Amino acid sequence: MATGINGSTILLQVRTALGPDVYTTVGGQRGAKISRERTEIETSAKDDGDATFLGGRRNAMVTLEGLVIASDAGRAALITAFDGTGAGRVRRTAVAGYTLVQADVIITKIEEDFPDDAESTWTVDLRVTGPWTAAI
Repeated sequence: MATGINGSTILLQVRTALGPDVYTTVGGQRGAKISRERTEIETSAKDDGDATFLGGRRNAMVTLEGLVIASDAGRAALITAFDGTGAGRVRRTAVAGYTLVQADVIITKIEEDFPDDAESTWTVDLRVTGPWTAAI
């Protein structure tokens, strides 16, 4: 029987200064969605009966639904980063058998939901730019 692992905690930071880079924590959540894809490169000839492929470039998206914003400063940093270059960094905390990893990201979408008589919620979509690496 297959066994599952607990979801990891995602921490979102945005770049607020350059040279050296300074990152401000926006917030975090548990149970984020990470989607990974690979493009395909067709290698078959016109007269081949079946198509053949090679694996191409990898890319990943991180979706944070229900992001908990740590502070007003974190909210302001998120909006400022989106309005600027969109640069951020995602860190994924260690779970059993995995190391702490991070990836640079571009903020591609922010949704703010302000329901009547309820807490506001945030959804943020992030495009990973470059590889996932061990966190420093």
